Amino acid sequence: MGSTWLLVWTSALLAQLAVWLRADRQGTELHLRMPEFPWLTGMGLLILATIFTVGCIGQDSRPQLVSTFALVALLAVANWLHRRPGNVLPVVESSENAKEPVLVD
Repeated sequence: MGSTWLLVWTSALLAQLAVWLRADRQGTELHLRMPEFPWLTGMGLLILATIFTVGCIGQDSRPQLVSTFALVALLAVANWLHRRPGNVLPVVESSENAKEPVLVD
């Protein structure tokens, strides 16, 4: 259970980093800004990397971490197989120029 929480926090920090860096690159103003960005996000990722490293060194926690990483890898492969070009829903523009996926029976 603990390794799952670590992965959730890692993915949240990586997503935050990606969104804010993309917004900064595009010049988009976002309303909610984390103090000391990106240094605090980087510090959180460094702390999580340290926890993962220590967890992989310890014999008691290694099986849990390895099985969690294996599960995440399996889910990533399943998602990739599901989203291959032939499996993606077609996108059409509505009358308001909004792009929405079309559900095909």
